[in-house]
Amino acid sequence: MPFYRDRAPTAVGALEGYERVYDPATGKHVYTHRIVANECHPEQKVAVIDGLDQTTGNRHVVAHHVDCRKLNNDPRNLRWMGNADHIRWHAEHFDAIKASDPLFEEKRR
Repeated sequence: MPFYRDRAPTAVGALEGYERVYDPATGKHVYTHRIVANECHPEQKVAVIDGLDQTTGNRHVVAHHVDCRKLNNDPRNLRWMGNADHIRWHAEHFDAIKASDPLFEEKRR
């Protein structure tokens, strides 16, 4: 069976440019980073789900790329976070990561 992968188009929204794999069983694309994070960090995901709390704004889990490079799906680069924690993390760290690497934007593509 062939292996089909692509990058999410703009129409998908916030996950534009992330690698996806086609699942013929469902007829849908699945994001590669979520597959890898599910396979490599299942206990971490359960712990985050158990800690979801409406008072903190965390309503669902997100597979986060630690280095902010959306195509780096190495398991060491992925971690599960609550959605509100993920937004806060980017607000606090993204500019510093971007400033530390002159080729950052090119590597993210």
